Amino acid sequence: MFDPLELLEVAGQLGASPASEKSLRSAINRAYFAIHLKAELALSLDGVYTRRGNADDHGGVIAALRGPARRRQAGEFLDELRRLRNAADYSLDHPTEPSHWDDAKRYVAEIRRVLDPDWQKQGLSTSASL
Repeated sequence: MFDPLELLEVAGQLGASPASEKSLRSAINRAYFAIHLKAELALSLDGVYTRRGNADDHGGVIAALRGPARRRQAGEFLDELRRLRNAADYSLDHPTEPSHWDDAKRYVAEIRRVLDPDWQKQGLSTSASL
């Protein structure tokens, strides 16, 4: 099975400096999907969330993370990362800047700080990085 965290490596390559706006937009997108898909997989393995296979999964994963107190912060950061991804993908009239990529990397690090221990207990890989 493909490990979604491998997308973080792609995101890191795209966001490497000096990065063009198109690369920054793509880096933020890949970083979001790496974390979203990994969280979705882990929550499914825990029996906490069932994938719907549509756009509702984005809010559903965030809501599932916000449930238990120990995961709540990861849910908040994933929601912020999703907002950045939406802006990068859909707000073409607003520039995506290096500071947005810096924010995305910070959110990824915070989410992983909370969720990596759970992923390791489930036997899921946590080796990929930005």
